[in-house]
Amino acid sequence: MKRWILGFCVLAMVVSTPSARGYTLSGQVLGGQTGLTLLKYVFAVPATLDTFYVTIAIPFLNTYAFLNLDSGGYVLFAYQDLNTNIVPDLDEPRGFYGGDIPQVFQLLGDSSGVDIELHPPNQGGFSGSISYSGANTGTTLILAHYTPDFSDLPHGGSLLFNNTGSGDYTALVDSFTTYYAYAFMDVNNNFAWDPGEPRGVYGGEAPQPIVVQETNFPENIDIMMEETSGIALRPFAQAKSFTLEKVYPNPFNSIATVAFTLAYPLAIELSVFDVLGRQVATLTRGMYTTGEHQVPFDAEGLASGVYLVRLSGSEGRVSKPVLLVR
Repeated sequence: MKRWILGFCVLAMVVSTPSARGYTLSGQVLGGQTGLTLLKYVFAVPATLDTFYVTIAIPFLNTYAFLNLDSGGYVLFAYQDLNTNIVPDLDEPRGFYGGDIPQVFQLLGDSSGVDIELHPPNQGGFSGSISYSGANTGTTLILAHYTPDFSDLPHGGSLLFNNTGSGDYTALVDSFTTYYAYAFMDVNNNFAWDPGEPRGVYGGEAPQPIVVQETNFPENIDIMMEETSGIALRPFAQAKSFTLEKVYPNPFNSIATVAFTLAYPLAIELSVFDVLGRQVATLTRGMYTTGEHQVPFDAEGLASGVYLVRLSGSEGRVSKPVLLVR
């Protein structure tokens, strides 16, 4: 299943209905099992991750259509509902537009022939619920790591789009092993936890292991998110010695500039990751002086889509999303 965009399989399915907009997006859902009752659902998720739309492919014809969508970038995800429970499960065929590596489809007018191929799942995951009683709103990210201090890259996870911070989720992971999970509400939409944003760890202050095996897909991995005021930052290290100022232009189609500021001389690494958490480029690495610096990001050889530019140092790391449009 290969780290699919932090698990667009969402159990908290608040279906959004587009209002009067502009364009039609259609295609086929290929692959999967045959049968009248085996419905295939298709999600269209704007690159802003602020909502999502869902439709059902016509049985046997396997064609789908979204009507009256805004122009812009969309991530397209489909799954086949084998047990007719209306939610994507770990053992159901699924797929993205773009294949194993999700691509952002740029909707600039009525578009047809935008096909999505379903693949059988080959790894596992875990499921549970997120609870939050505070006043903040925003997309909630659930991330799965190999290490209890969450110092490695995410190796799977899920999203809640309902903006309340409460709901059920199913997280997808990339291998059968032991994981540690935490959740946070991405209030400022930068794909990284920041002090002040609600968050919680499975197991509390002492993260508990989650063992995912071929015959063991753990359930009841429940996480309670709390306001971060007065809560120790560990195991969430937050960089204070440097700031990732901006990536511009954003979106861009060839070369962007990454600006960052250091409070004092520091050894840093500036890298780029795709939505699967894989490092696709290292922009610079080494000792930099105090002050503001600018580094070019040449996207030659990269496909259109959302990427994360990450600045790492001894005190932590910070990230910013950037959209590459060819």
